[in-house]
Amino acid sequence: MLRSGNAHGLHSPFVFALYNNVVRHTGFFARYEDVEHCRTELLASEQIITVTDFGAGSHTGAGRQRRVRDIARTAAKPRQLGQLLFRLVNHFQPRTVLELGTSLGLTTAYLATANSKSRIITFEGCPATAAVARETFNSLGLRTVELIEGNLDDTLAPTLAALSAP
Repeated sequence: MLRSGNAHGLHSPFVFALYNNVVRHTGFFARYEDVEHCRTELLASEQIITVTDFGAGSHTGAGRQRRVRDIARTAAKPRQLGQLLFRLVNHFQPRTVLELGTSLGLTTAYLATANSKSRIITFEGCPATAAVARETFNSLGLRTVELIEGNLDDTLAPTLAALSAP
């Protein structure tokens, strides 16, 4: 693609169709507005939560007490990436999607609104952040999202084992 300058250099019909119909899609899905409305509300939130961090920590130098709006501004995936993930789920119609790191739930919302039949399993270590994500899911009426709360070291293996059990 980089050398050819256009999509006609993509020889695989699968990659060509994926690129044109999903990656470069310029159409509009009504559910985008619903998720972006939640983003706007989170960006305006004055709520302060106590963050429990099991990962690498904040790259912004923020302490344990953080405003929801600051988390939404720095940690949430950009609108364009959320919408690309939406289109991928919409295109492939997976039965199950695993997401590691829910944060405030915006990316999860894009994944869940793309296909109401997909089961979305998302993991979040911080109880306070998970609570905000649950509010996001409830405000959008998302019933196919299963949020697993706790340290990923303790929650991922049992969840994967349960998924692979007959």
